[in-house]
Amino acid sequence: MEHSDFVRWGIRDAYWHHGVDSPSAFIAEVDRFRLGDSAADIRARTLVFDAEAEGRGQAAELYAALTCPKDYLRFTAEEAAQFHVQPGATAMLTHRLFDWLDDNL
Repeated sequence: MEHSDFVRWGIRDAYWHHGVDSPSAFIAEVDRFRLGDSAADIRARTLVFDAEAEGRGQAAELYAALTCPKDYLRFTAEEAAQFHVQPGATAMLTHRLFDWLDDNL
């Protein structure tokens, strides 16, 4: 954290979101969030976003576990949208999201 403002911000932001103040507390808190067998309880049509460079994401696993009507959108480096929440391609993200909403609501 002392060598990178970006890493320091990311860690502090994650701590803030989870109400913790140490690495061990963060890991314990995040470990509580396991979908497990609950994915089968989701009944509404579900859109799952994924990103090519999402190293720690679980979108593909969530999509596979869903038994409800579902759609999977994966963003790629070719689209400049390979990172979490597609920061390089927000116009594409919102376009695809709103198209899905138009088609499914």
